[in-house]
Amino acid sequence: MTLDQYSICPCGSGKKVKFCKCAEHLSEMAKIDRMVDGDQSVAALDKINQLLKTFPNEAWLYAYKCEIQLKLRELEGLEETSAKFIRLQPDNPLAKLFRSMVALLRGNIEESATLLVQSIADSGEVLHPLYLTVHLNLIQAMSRLSLSMPALMHTDILAGCTADNPDLAVRMHENILTQEDVSVLVREMPPSITEPQDAPWLERFREAYGLISSFQIQAAKTKLESIQREYGPEPEILLALLHCRLLLADRDGAARLAGKLAASSKLRQESRVYFQALEYEIDPSGSGCMIEDAVTAYELTSDGDLDTKMLGSSMLSPIQDDAMRQMVMQAAKEEIAPKLICNYSIPILESPPYADLDLRLASGWVALFGRQTDRPPKLVFLESSDGIRQQATQRVLKELGVDSSSRQVLTTVRSPLFLQYDPPIVTKKQAAPDQQQAMIQAFREFKEDNFLDTPLAMLGGRSPRQCKDDTAMAIPLQALVLYWQSQGSAGFSRTHFESLLTKLGQPVVRMDSREDLFDLVGGASYFWTDLETIDAKSLVQMMQSAMIRRVHGVFPELIARAKTMEWPDDLKSVAEMLRLNLEITTNQNPDEVLPMLDQLIAICKTAGEPAGNHILEKVRLLEAIGRSQEAQSTFRQALQDHPRDPYLLQYIAMIQQYMQSQAAAQGPSLDNAIAMHGRSQQTPPASGGIWTPGSPKAPAAPEPPREDKGSGLWLPGQ
Repeated sequence: MTLDQYSICPCGSGKKVKFCKCAEHLSEMAKIDRMVDGDQSVAALDKINQLLKTFPNEAWLYAYKCEIQLKLRELEGLEETSAKFIRLQPDNPLAKLFRSMVALLRGNIEESATLLVQSIADSGEVLHPLYLTVHLNLIQAMSRLSLSMPALMHTDILAGCTADNPDLAVRMHENILTQEDVSVLVREMPPSITEPQDAPWLERFREAYGLISSFQIQAAKTKLESIQREYGPEPEILLALLHCRLLLADRDGAARLAGKLAASSKLRQESRVYFQALEYEIDPSGSGCMIEDAVTAYELTSDGDLDTKMLGSSMLSPIQDDAMRQMVMQAAKEEIAPKLICNYSIPILESPPYADLDLRLASGWVALFGRQTDRPPKLVFLESSDGIRQQATQRVLKELGVDSSSRQVLTTVRSPLFLQYDPPIVTKKQAAPDQQQAMIQAFREFKEDNFLDTPLAMLGGRSPRQCKDDTAMAIPLQALVLYWQSQGSAGFSRTHFESLLTKLGQPVVRMDSREDLFDLVGGASYFWTDLETIDAKSLVQMMQSAMIRRVHGVFPELIARAKTMEWPDDLKSVAEMLRLNLEITTNQNPDEVLPMLDQLIAICKTAGEPAGNHILEKVRLLEAIGRSQEAQSTFRQALQDHPRDPYLLQYIAMIQQYMQSQAAAQGPSLDNAIAMHGRSQQTPPASGGIWTPGSPKAPAAPEPPREDKGSGLWLPGQ
């Protein structure tokens, strides 16, 4: 598009060229603009550098130069040019966008978020096209770095700033909601800011809220902090400040505010527990919710036949992996590779009926470094300082005969606390059907005891069981259970976590569904809503939401309640579909799942809804259990019965595209075939890299809410 006097000025002022002071340079701007549009980036850059010698203070030249350097991925040059640009015009929203992008590329998420919201505030109604690129990549980076709650809040801003393309923000929002490896507490928005009633600082608070609404977050934060210094830690002030800190991606500041809210006696108990768990989630390290493992070295007088002894140990399993070898060498601060690396595990549940299953608790690794010219041989361990995993280390040390050797801590390694509660358990044998339920119960009891008896920093070095009678520990104990529950744990349902609270002498929370619970306690609503008194509409909403977010721990109770609910006619169909979806997700028995899939297909047909995803899942399941002929027959019949089903049509298109790419590229991988399909969806990325609107590197659109038990591009009969 030709640049003229009625175009928005490239300097970033937001004015048309005709009304901008850059108007006198229109002819030169138009020349450079044509070069940029014609992919003559190097020539344009040379021309800009020449003009800067004559016009060193022209913002439009810096704007074009930054744009070209970003396009060419010249980060050092972009950093220098954008710094000059923002010094020249400190309030220029485009200069702030470029600085935000530089901060993002440097990994400084907090600075990037701060500059971005300042740019939005300064832009008024007209946002520069670069805004979309910066904001999408910032949200992506936040999500990748476990800043899910700030990322969600920024998708709300994105939705308001891209009203002409609402699907973009919706897809980004859905990508965050469906991250199963992230706590459900931070996959929900924080409680809304509330106004105080009859407070002497109400007018000042409203001014601060107005600043937040206009994206002047730094100014709002300063005003709120001033009110807090004068009137103390009022909950409304703290909550508004929490919003500011989250929008600025300030992890430490947000965690401290969540902790202050948890300590506020003016809040109801449930809110205090929620905010305490939120502090654990936002900053697990600062709040003491981390396992402090140590990389330790044990000096040996001789390595002798220690490698043979290690290979013969039932607790050790050798590792042959180059990446692991490099990681161990780095942790041990060694330049020479170890002679041997092993994972170590200890047997658990050794009494009948589990003794023959050889159940193991995976605990860490150990590496043997041989003698060198200037140093003796040594064993290097990754070991835990607490709980059952620490006992495992001691057993291995004793078996290898080095438990009395000199011990040196080389470095510490931190990992989330819930990994201590929910450690990996492995077995080389499959439990018999009559053993499985009892084994699940035994695992659950093992994990509960591990949780109850592990000393924790936030409890003053005591274990939860030791604190059960200490009333001052009520909030932290309930928050710890919520923290673990929100992560999910295999074999644990909502009922089991409630039983754990009872063992700790803490009340089981039941909150009235008529309250706006998600705006009161966020993701804790999944665990605290009173399902006995819940109304039909609210139950449908909770089932849908839990399914999208894959909150598996509440599925059994939701299924049970759905079966007893008296559904009104207008909700019967959708409620039955949701219940069946939840049951299929939790059921591992193909003989029970297949009839449920048939019911789903029939309901969809009656309701006039597409059933292709359920049909494909049925066909995959038939293939998986060896009924290939039936799978192929089902697939062919489905194409005849549902010729316009969008899921089936999309799948056929994928198969055709895969076949074409296979012929053209002499057999590309299935992953490439899927990636090719995904590029046609034009969806923002869910992982690494810098994405720009229209880029061909966007991955496939999010999956439907219900989990797909298949993987890769599957062809019936293959």
